[in-house]
Amino acid sequence: MFIQRLITSLILIPLVLGLIFFASPLALAGVLALITCLAAWESLDLIPVKKPPVQMAFVLALILSLWACYYAFFYWLPLGMVLWAFICLAV
Repeated sequence: MFIQRLITSLILIPLVLGLIFFASPLALAGVLALITCLAAWESLDLIPVKKPPVQMAFVLALILSLWACYYAFFYWLPLGMVLWAFICLAV
């Protein structure tokens, strides 16, 4: 089991580092979105929903939220700063 994990890490570490340092930001975002969707699909085994349409709706909602965060990033930062300021004033 250790050898399998070691081989996997020796293969994936250069690929991930190459993706981070040399790929375009859009390619990095696409790969991270794909990994997130695969992780979401795997996490569906932890909840008692076994109907494929409901599972697909969950993954689709995740894809749409990732898309919204990607295109609305520059709006989230000022909104978060304003919220942070209100929290600081409340304390």
